[in-house]
Amino acid sequence: MLASLVLALLLPCCTWPARPDAGCAGAVCADGGAADGGLIDGGPPEDSGIGREGEGEGEPPQPTCSDCGFLGTCIPQPERLDDLVDDAGVPHYGNCAFALPFENDCTNGECATSDAQRAVIEGAHLVAAERGYRVEIADVTGAPYSIRFRGAVVVDWAKASLTVTGATVSDAGVVDLDELRSRMPRSVPPSLPSLASLTDLLRTCDPAVRPNVCHLEADTARLFGVPVGVCGTAAITLWSDYEPDAGISAVECLPSELPCCYWEDYP
Repeated sequence: MLASLVLALLLPCCTWPARPDAGCAGAVCADGGAADGGLIDGGPPEDSGIGREGEGEGEPPQPTCSDCGFLGTCIPQPERLDDLVDDAGVPHYGNCAFALPFENDCTNGECATSDAQRAVIEGAHLVAAERGYRVEIADVTGAPYSIRFRGAVVVDWAKASLTVTGATVSDAGVVDLDELRSRMPRSVPPSLPSLASLTDLLRTCDPAVRPNVCHLEADTARLFGVPVGVCGTAAITLWSDYEPDAGISAVECLPSELPCCYWEDYP
């Protein structure tokens, strides 16, 4: 499980080619890999092409996100954790590395370019209301026989990313609601504990944990927090469409001896 979770965290950050301005964070590798847990053998050779432009001669190249991912010396984080939840406990989804599902500019059909697209958006709200939750729509694309929309399922403070593909509208302009029902979450709780109280639970794994609200999914919403140990992950499943009666899960503690790394700037 830990291996698959680490891979999931690696994918958003360490796809090739890496950002040349990315670096390792945390005391373990903040000095460019000289400390334990930094780059293997102090980093790649000077002629490897990995490093910051304009570094002085003889200076060791700074670690990049690709170094962290491919050499396995730290765990990449797509977001700066201290930018995601403010001191009042309010999450800021616009600071997520992949913020599109949370950019609510189409909930009332503002971005729709056809009657069919508007009908699908209306149908999505109807299905969500039937099942006791709310959706915000970020965008909608496609023709009457294959319409796709993205957005978020919203429960209290939580926004869980939602993508629905293949929605259809008849020639008479009627949305296939049964099809939408089959593609949208069936079981979402009507309310959630506060983010602060859930963060306290995550901190039973490690008192230094900070929550990452960016990776909740509409079908299985898992709230993550790091670090656990040096980086690692704590996780709570808030709901799962596959186990509708399970409720909120116990906390999972997945420690690691690796430091975290992060992008210096959002993409």
